[in-house]
Amino acid sequence: MRPAAQQEFVAFVSQYEGVTDWMYLDVKGLVTSGIGNLLEPIALAQALPWTCSYTRAATPTEVTNGWMTVKSRQDLKLLGGGHYKSVCDLRLSKAAVADLVRKRMQDNEDQLSVWFPAYQDFCADAQMAIMSIAWAVGDNFARTFPRFRAAANAGDWLTAAAESHISDGNPA
Repeated sequence: MRPAAQQEFVAFVSQYEGVTDWMYLDVKGLVTSGIGNLLEPIALAQALPWTCSYTRAATPTEVTNGWMTVKSRQDLKLLGGGHYKSVCDLRLSKAAVADLVRKRMQDNEDQLSVWFPAYQDFCADAQMAIMSIAWAVGDNFARTFPRFRAAANAGDWLTAAAESHISDGNPA
């Protein structure tokens, strides 16, 4: 990703996803943290350096229990991630959230480069748009957005923009 896109992307996506250092459920009831980073399956959460109220490292059992507690609170999923702050005391450091986001961006780029062979050469705005869609619906989105994929690969950004709409995580 171009440096300009990389620098702006986190701030851009944060305004839509929010930023948390605790686990919460997204609107689909999936355990999430950071800046819209899915933590399903549970092994994704277990691999992170959680602390208990920032004071000590959480044990594997505490992480599992915290994840399951959050997962059980489906009643809060439409209220927003902030409603989960007091559901359990597991927290990630700012550095851990930054690492989580950085890793997801790299994983997304690796997959996006498969669907968009010239992705690294796209302008920063196109890279941000494509990364934003991948962030919202998954890095394999191009499989279900064939007209978007064709337009982007042809450098037809007006058509790509017209084909980029998502609704509830599904192609519109």
